Amino acid sequence: MDVIALDIGRSAVKIAAPNAKLLFPTAVCAAVDRSRLEVGDTAESSKRDTVEVDGVRYFIGETAVRQSRDKASEGLRADWIESPEHKALLKGAYAAAKRESGASDGVLVLGLPSAYFAEQRKRLAEIASLTLQIPVESVKVVPQPFGAYMALMLDESAAIAPKRNPLTEVWGVIDVGYFTTDYAMLNGGEWQAFAAESSGGTHKAAEQLMALVKDAGMKLPEADEALRSRVVKNLGRVVSLDKEVDQVAERLAAEIIGHAAQAFGDHLRRLDGILIAGGGAELVAGHIKDKWPHAETVPDARYAVAEGMRRYYVGKLTAAEAG
Repeated sequence: MDVIALDIGRSAVKIAAPNAKLLFPTAVCAAVDRSRLEVGDTAESSKRDTVEVDGVRYFIGETAVRQSRDKASEGLRADWIESPEHKALLKGAYAAAKRESGASDGVLVLGLPSAYFAEQRKRLAEIASLTLQIPVESVKVVPQPFGAYMALMLDESAAIAPKRNPLTEVWGVIDVGYFTTDYAMLNGGEWQAFAAESSGGTHKAAEQLMALVKDAGMKLPEADEALRSRVVKNLGRVVSLDKEVDQVAERLAAEIIGHAAQAFGDHLRRLDGILIAGGGAELVAGHIKDKWPHAETVPDARYAVAEGMRRYYVGKLTAAEAG
């Protein structure tokens, strides 16, 4: 049975499927008549990036970015899973996963921020089942940091990774996303509910960067990209933002360190390690490692949540089949 995992983040949608990993921007806008886009490869890409939800057609991903005039939905809201934009991304991501990997309907794994997991897990499974027309029993929902942890503990075949022992190791996880930064602790593979917290994600750094640059034309998606590229285009020139990015990264890292210390509490010193994951990992990891030398960045940090969720359920299915 195939396993597809989707990490539908507020900045990018990450997809982990059998022999395939994909990513596209979290952008959604109302679709226009595709006959207006028949230039070069635009018509074909717009067809691929068009989905219909409740009788309304939407562009998603790169097509939404190009066609939205910087007004594509960014999903910065707690009840985002109820929105038609989220459903459009879910539908488009699931179709892309099946198209690119050749996977069939099997198990779909979705993630939620730590702070929203208990409240929204059942509802997200229902939404996915209705939107994708798949059995609700085949939809699994886990906290996003759990996926990052499993990306460390399991190898690509979903077997326990070399030098890892989930039964004895105790790990803290910091998943630095766009909307939220999520904290978790796993003791012998067991989820510790008291450490499951969330704070602000990299959108806060992007907003601070916009204030520092003082460019009235800069939008949040452009600022988010500038956090990674450290440059911005302005009237034909490429302007370095190294100083400004360093400044906002240090602020965000200090906030994350404070929340992590609170989440992990007295256990922090005795952790085998602190795992840093998510699309914002690179932005703040250096500061966190300076504070805590047992911190490390999970390989392929941006995909770690989706890939770890996929590996976990592949392992569960393999174990069940083995009897």
